[in-house]
Amino acid sequence: MLLTALGIIVYSFFAVIGGITIWMNKNPDKVADMLEEEGINSNENVELSPEEFLALVDEVGTSGWIVLSGAILAIILGLIAIFLLRQNRHPKAAAIILFATAVGATVMTLFIGFIGGIIYIITGIIILVRKPKLE
Repeated sequence: MLLTALGIIVYSFFAVIGGITIWMNKNPDKVADMLEEEGINSNENVELSPEEFLALVDEVGTSGWIVLSGAILAIILGLIAIFLLRQNRHPKAAAIILFATAVGATVMTLFIGFIGGIIYIITGIIILVRKPKLE
């Protein structure tokens, strides 16, 4: 259950990234103001102008929704797997959910969520190979 919770935390991070991308796409004026406030034009190490950055954000626009929806789906299914694991009710079903979620969410997050997917796969393997407690 601990590894599943770690996977949920990782996918939560990607949900925040997706949300920030959506916000930047919806508020290009605020993003441009923030870039000008930081003095990005005067920084010689930055090779990207505010206009180029806004064009990049516009190009990435729909991927924010895709990443956010994939991460939220992974979080919800991870919570369902934890619920199924409580008191060792349905461990095989939880492992199958974690495997399917790992593959699906990794693809849905455009492969940036592969770390969470790896954690879910490891958790699923551990669930399947552990021996049930004898009572």
